[in-house]
Amino acid sequence: FVLGNIARKRIKDQPERLKGHGIALAGMILGAIPIVALVAFIVFFLFMISFRDGGGDPWK
Repeated sequence: FVLGNIARKRIKDQPERLKGHGIALAGMILGAIPIVALVAFIVFFLFMISFRDGGGDPWK
């Protein structure tokens, strides 16, 4: 995600020299997918832990 963002900024700053805006965007999207999946996994994990003992606060 970070490298795609850096690439897009460099392409924007030097459009006559650098190409590949779509590739940089694809890199950002492909980098964001694991981040979203990780957050979803953590939320799911905490949700499942909260029901392990019949509900309640998952932080106890």
